[in-house]
Amino acid sequence: MGGINSEDYGLPTLVEAYAILNETQTNGELVIVCREEEYTQLSKEEKEKLNKAYIELKHVSGTELQALYEQVDFAFIPRKRSTYNDFAVPIKLVEYLTAGLPIVATNCSAQEDFIQSGPYGVITEDSAEGLVEGMQAIQPDYLQFKKNIQQSFLQQHAWNTRAEQAAQALLGGKK
Repeated sequence: MGGINSEDYGLPTLVEAYAILNETQTNGELVIVCREEEYTQLSKEEKEKLNKAYIELKHVSGTELQALYEQVDFAFIPRKRSTYNDFAVPIKLVEYLTAGLPIVATNCSAQEDFIQSGPYGVITEDSAEGLVEGMQAIQPDYLQFKKNIQQSFLQQHAWNTRAEQAAQALLGGKK
């Protein structure tokens, strides 16, 4: 979900991971959600890489996106490691967890720390092979990740909980 116009976001690596995963037979399907204008700006070669039977491309938002979150098993944050990505946590991380989705994410430091605090998913190297390993590693603990999201994340970190904490801090404990 989100931007696809920068290699830093990791889409090429994710697409390569699915090519490896589905090399001999379809073992997994990928839903990519992006802005239509970003998709139209891709080169013919980049679009061809997304034109696979196991890849579905969508341009949705709002209630359609929420419905999609209910249909998928887990989410990806395949960002490339960099100084910036090591300290920044993408908003999508909170959005995915709020939707109850376990995450396969690359080992950018801040997102790694947050995901492992639950744990809420699997951390991988920022390579196609690493993402394949992450997809395979999520299954044994999938139900526990879902449980951790419900019991820990949604109680402590969801948007409404954070807003309540901020209001309490600003009001000095008064309601």
